[in-house]
Amino acid sequence: MNAQIVHMKSFVTIRRECFLPQEGKVLVRKGQHVLPDEVLAVCESLPEYLLFDYARGLGLPAQKADRLLQVKVGQEIEEKDILAGPVGWAKRVVRSSKKGKVVLAGDGQLLLGVVKPPFELKAGFEAIVADLIAGRGVILETNGDLIQGIWGNGKCSSGVLMNPYQAAEEELSAEHFTLDMRDAVLMGGWVSKPSTLKSAAEFPLRGVILGGLAANLIGLAREMPYPILVLDGFGAIGMNSLAYQILSKNERKQISINAGEWDRLNGTRPEAIVGLSEIESEEMVSDLVELSAGQTVRICNSPYFGKIGHLERIIPGRTILSNGISIHAGEILLEDGEKVISPLDNIEVIL
Repeated sequence: MNAQIVHMKSFVTIRRECFLPQEGKVLVRKGQHVLPDEVLAVCESLPEYLLFDYARGLGLPAQKADRLLQVKVGQEIEEKDILAGPVGWAKRVVRSSKKGKVVLAGDGQLLLGVVKPPFELKAGFEAIVADLIAGRGVILETNGDLIQGIWGNGKCSSGVLMNPYQAAEEELSAEHFTLDMRDAVLMGGWVSKPSTLKSAAEFPLRGVILGGLAANLIGLAREMPYPILVLDGFGAIGMNSLAYQILSKNERKQISINAGEWDRLNGTRPEAIVGLSEIESEEMVSDLVELSAGQTVRICNSPYFGKIGHLERIIPGRTILSNGISIHAGEILLEDGEKVISPLDNIEVIL
């Protein structure tokens, strides 16, 4: 039986396909050395439209509101330009919230095509351009340390990695921030306070790598301007020992975070990379592996969510759980010495 792999390993060869959202122009050449913020390719941004109900905004029937329309189809407008009005003693108006071009207007409503800058595809980490994908992107390759997680807030950045309190299971808080950590990437056990995430944005930090994050902070984390990478789970969960060991040895080194969504279909995960281009790796990372006894695994469901251990054996046949469900299962020895039974579908191999 195959299982998904989560990589927490040093000295591996990392290859990543980087694609534009639609056809565009590739700006780099094969064999070129690129830095994390380097633009690899550009294309027109995907269209965005906003619908303004100016009749409701003016508090008028559609027919009367149309007589107060101040723009016409095809007209380019700036942010805060008046679309319709004024009306009433208060001189009520409806303004545009963004820059764009009027696509449709009438019957009390206006459709605005938003003007967006070209989309820029950035490298995200230091690498060599291994190959080009005509009009769509590139394949990047580097050697280094790779740490993958379970959740990211969709942001990318890079900076110097710092470990503020030298402990894998202590909560990270704003009290840990010192002036020498400005523009750094911090690693920490977990975060439970909104003030910590907000302070990190104001400080500012270039990124945060955590073992756990309080589930009620997911929405706020998505709004933060810096990447947040969660390695192990949601709640007061300290960073697992393997990731902590790899990150700790890379303190004060440049680290790149791609806190994108975990896509189970194509195997992409939120991850952090410490490039070691001067070291030639002998191993290429992959996404699937055959399950076998002796592997280091992590459990992906309650009540042992995020726990790491060794797969001691795969139980022959099918196992009947207490809820009556029949599953293929394995016996896992956790780091704290406890032995548990887990469905094979709910574990991933750590390599």
